[in-house]
Amino acid sequence: MMHDGFDCDEAMRRLWDFLDGELDPARDAEMRAHLAACGHCSGHADFERLFLAAVRAAPAIPGADSTLRHRVVASLVAAGMPNGALPEHEHPRHTDS
Repeated sequence: MMHDGFDCDEAMRRLWDFLDGELDPARDAEMRAHLAACGHCSGHADFERLFLAAVRAAPAIPGADSTLRHRVVASLVAAGMPNGALPEHEHPRHTDS
């Protein structure tokens, strides 16, 4: 479905960039307009926002060593998750020593 320059496929391809605040102002406005007009995409975006908030709020697993965490974060970044979504101390380039 097309709404204000974005069809649903385009909106879903750009959703993570939108949620991470990485769209330029014009694209951000188009995405906001699409989400305001499209119940399907806005529902998906709401779910992803809640998911991201839950992941960010989740406590660290007691006993998990930091190397495992760094490997998981590095894998996520390699899979396309932008570094900007991570706190600075969790970037793969960060070293504890």
